[in-house]
Amino acid sequence: DFYLPLIIRSDFLLITQDGSVNENQYSEINKNNIKKVGIWLNGFDPIKHYSEEKINSLKNHYGINSPNALVFINVSFLSKWKRVDSVIELFYRFLKEVSDNAYLIMVGDGTMENQLKETVRMYGIEDKVKFIGRVTQRDVQSYLAVSDIFFSFYQKQNLSNSLWEAMSMGKCVI
Repeated sequence: DFYLPLIIRSDFLLITQDGSVNENQYSEINKNNIKKVGIWLNGFDPIKHYSEEKINSLKNHYGINSPNALVFINVSFLSKWKRVDSVIELFYRFLKEVSDNAYLIMVGDGTMENQLKETVRMYGIEDKVKFIGRVTQRDVQSYLAVSDIFFSFYQKQNLSNSLWEAMSMGKCVI
């Protein structure tokens, strides 16, 4: 279903993406079915600066009570092709093998949300994983501000707005 718009006959195909692929590359996939291709490049608002005091206030607000805790974050639609199950697995292994002074913020919703919550319950790490749900793009920045490491394991996408935002805020990206 990911490639369905490239297979079925259409007069116009509008693609949102990061700019790493141009419209000629899409047109070459199936010349007979796509008459016109348009690219809508992703973008994000300028990142605002957060003071240390504001970051600590946000951490307390989000239930991250240990001042020296390492905070991981994933911002995505919670679906299989985003590989969010791997995010939970890696975080669990980090807690067991490296340090239990860490938290994971999961921003987004989607088809795997209940399954992921069940996995977190099975691992017994409900107090370490915060499922936030869908938020506005502006709110994503406040969650990124309290985080240290951004997880991006996407299977079919090389860059996302949230990845660009994380990098622009100086976050470590895995």
